[in-house]
Amino acid sequence: MPDPKFAPHQSIPRAQYLFLESGWLWKMNVKVDAYSKIVLKDAAGLKIQSRGMHIIPNSPEVFKGATSNSSADRTVEFLAISDGVTMLDVTDGVKPEPVMSLQVEVMPVPNRKLNLVTFTGDSLALNSPDTPVPY
Repeated sequence: MPDPKFAPHQSIPRAQYLFLESGWLWKMNVKVDAYSKIVLKDAAGLKIQSRGMHIIPNSPEVFKGATSNSSADRTVEFLAISDGVTMLDVTDGVKPEPVMSLQVEVMPVPNRKLNLVTFTGDSLALNSPDTPVPY
């Protein structure tokens, strides 16, 4: 029988994860409008989804790696769109209750302005008064 568990992702500061004394990862702190990552270990065939869809939507555009049939270990990437607390539940698709859950606390960003576009990588914009075409 598989023994699924959550593990921290190497690109996320370890201080954002909280562990029990036993070493079990139970909570993650993230900020609004920030992409975060978590590793699902020994989780082939299991699905992960958010209970608070207004905090972390289950849409494939902002919740990547939610399902996998073959990969035992996989990275799950998600975007928090509003502050609050939600659970990320891992299910097997057979039983209604989760196999395991991770609490995610999404904290607001001070002095946050409305951002309608979020870029996931490095970005560059060129602005010049003599550009031949408007954009």
